[in-house]
Amino acid sequence: ASTGLNYAFSILSPSIKSHFELTDFELSSLAATINLGGYLALVAGRVYDRLQHRHNFGPRVVLWVGCVLGLLGYGGMYAQACGWLTATYPRLLLCTLLAGNATTWWDTGALVTNVRNFPDDRGSVLGILKAFL
Repeated sequence: ASTGLNYAFSILSPSIKSHFELTDFELSSLAATINLGGYLALVAGRVYDRLQHRHNFGPRVVLWVGCVLGLLGYGGMYAQACGWLTATYPRLLLCTLLAGNATTWWDTGALVTNVRNFPDDRGSVLGILKAFL
């Protein structure tokens, strides 16, 4: 349910821009940074593959890392929006990078596990999971 949050950035961007008083360039940089976090999915895949044969430890680690990154990324943005942390542009960039990368960990954990659990229906499984994304 939450791996598609990167795709909602365009919906949230007007509010982010006005709340943090960002320029168009800064807002575009935030959007690029959240996408950059999504492009770093190879790390999640490598971790999953390295740990897959240890009593299904791989999916659990991948999902928990995604949870921690999501908490740091989205939680950090929320803390800055609420004033609990001083809102700085570099901190916003870091939070969007972490949030964008968190979604790849969740997506990798779900996709690889389900493809391996349903080897005869890989196409349908991938289609369903990507449709929900």
